[in-house]
Amino acid sequence: MTTPEKPKGYWKQNAKLLAEQAKTLSNNQLAVLHNTTITRMRCQLSKLGIKAVKHATGREARKAELAKLALTHTPGQIAKASGKTIRAIYQELKRCGIQAQLSIPAICAKRSIKLAEDAKTMTTRELAEKYGLELQYMYKLLARFDITPQRGRGGPTPGSKPAAPKGKQACCQPSAQPPQLRKPAARIKEQRPPAAIVWPAHIQIQHIALPQPPADYRVCNGSSKQAYVPAKDWGTGPRAI
Repeated sequence: MTTPEKPKGYWKQNAKLLAEQAKTLSNNQLAVLHNTTITRMRCQLSKLGIKAVKHATGREARKAELAKLALTHTPGQIAKASGKTIRAIYQELKRCGIQAQLSIPAICAKRSIKLAEDAKTMTTRELAEKYGLELQYMYKLLARFDITPQRGRGGPTPGSKPAAPKGKQACCQPSAQPPQLRKPAARIKEQRPPAAIVWPAHIQIQHIALPQPPADYRVCNGSSKQAYVPAKDWGTGPRAI
């Protein structure tokens, strides 16, 4: 929907009225009040040298809320209250230029006495669940403050090495007798019967015996009339290379 043009001299005649309204109204509200577009209103206010009040936008309101929460809450608590991840809260704080006043290490450092008292009756896993921290991070905190919690089935104490399994420990210990190498069993070759040509039953086969060639039978179209002896003079004959 397009707004109609204002008559000539309308903005100059209402300059004082605009200056009074701009003290409490924003550009959007002024545009609705004078039935014009936001772009036209900004242009006319700029020509008249009038600056309207800038109301806090959603981003500015979020920045103010984060700055207030960062004074008394950790990023993890802010993330839990706003339904976002801790990484997203850290990104918002960095984008707004807000530094978290109380981080998790600072809180744990102040509550190290309470943490030491709880460690007398609780395991590391129970402490992590109570303080809302990860198990590996709780191990680091206990090692930093030199606190020894109660041992339980939740895991080893900080600084202790996990015990090797029984099977692995038995394999690593040196045995009294050296291991004996076993030769692989020899493979037995299977003797297969010779291949035979099997003709179908409906095919008839007839063997024709050919006569033996005479002793002076020519083996080629040459002039040699000597009898052919297989493999004779194969290396020194006229065909040898």
